[in-house]
Amino acid sequence: MSIKYIPEELLKMPKTLPNDIENFCYYYPMKYPNIVAEFEKQTLLLAEDPAAYRAYGDRQHIEMEAMLNKIMKEHYALPEEKRYMLENLVKTEQKLSKMFCFKFWIVNYLFADGPIHDFYVTKIREFARKLVDPQEDTVEYEADIKGIEHDLLQTDYADIYLKNALSSLKLIKILQKDAAYNQISEKIQFLLKQGVPKEELHKEYEKLISLIEKQKDTDALNILSDRMNQVKMRKSKLPLYTFITQVFEFYEENILLKNRYDNLKTRIENILDTAKQKLSGEEYALFALSYEQAKNFSMYKDVMGRLDHVLLPFWFDEINGNIYKILINHHPSLSSYPCIGQAALFIIFVWFLPPKLKNYVMTPDLTPLKD
Repeated sequence: MSIKYIPEELLKMPKTLPNDIENFCYYYPMKYPNIVAEFEKQTLLLAEDPAAYRAYGDRQHIEMEAMLNKIMKEHYALPEEKRYMLENLVKTEQKLSKMFCFKFWIVNYLFADGPIHDFYVTKIREFARKLVDPQEDTVEYEADIKGIEHDLLQTDYADIYLKNALSSLKLIKILQKDAAYNQISEKIQFLLKQGVPKEELHKEYEKLISLIEKQKDTDALNILSDRMNQVKMRKSKLPLYTFITQVFEFYEENILLKNRYDNLKTRIENILDTAKQKLSGEEYALFALSYEQAKNFSMYKDVMGRLDHVLLPFWFDEINGNIYKILINHHPSLSSYPCIGQAALFIIFVWFLPPKLKNYVMTPDLTPLKD
């Protein structure tokens, strides 16, 4: 695909990114030089193609989830004495780092926080001025422009929190249509108001889930499917119990959220209709593209972030936490340094590693990322 709107220099690997406190912009291109060519190839394919970007984001999420599961399986398959050897922990950390760089970093940082995103935001702001009729009241004029910018950059994309709210309301509707569901629902609502121990609530949740499964209620099961998948991944029923609590406890708040979401969708539709009337065909094409890609970048930050509840505890606690425990036994001065998330190994720990592992962490890796 040829690039029509974005200046060529914005399609290159950025040297800096906002909020890059881990300094990935320096380390990743040095550690994984192939990331530069990979990102710049994707910019030509995706930067001006919203549908292609969505397909790419979905693929990155699926592949990253499979890689993470494989890394975790290999780690826990090791006998405990080998699993917590410094060398094996460092090698596992580097697998996570490479996966994060080629999968997560491209989507959530290089596109969503980089110059291509800035280009589209700038275009939205430029065109917003053309959609508002000049007024004598400068304050009101600027407020109208800011309102358009705010709505379009907020987008009508339903983020994870809003999706949970919308799913909650759908489930309530399903439960209200069935007498058997209603009986359990009323008991749950009563217990929530009484502030009973969680264990008592969870028993009622299990009754509700069992009834839904027994009745093979496809609509209800579809709503619960994501949480059931999380239960399998986390080996805990907490994600499912938390969602059911939110369904009942935040019913009124969820209605308000849905109303705000519906109003926002209507406002955005009105803005796009106005743009069709006031902008030339070429201007409208770029305006609509800018909005779609801004929405995509927000959306896929959430899509990739769905793995955080598994990835981050494993990386920070299981891997980095155990590296830290080993190193601090030999280097007490390590206690004065903060352990910085995904960057802990190459920013802090590397200074305390044995020479062989130090070289391993800081030597460029030119091999392709393997599934």
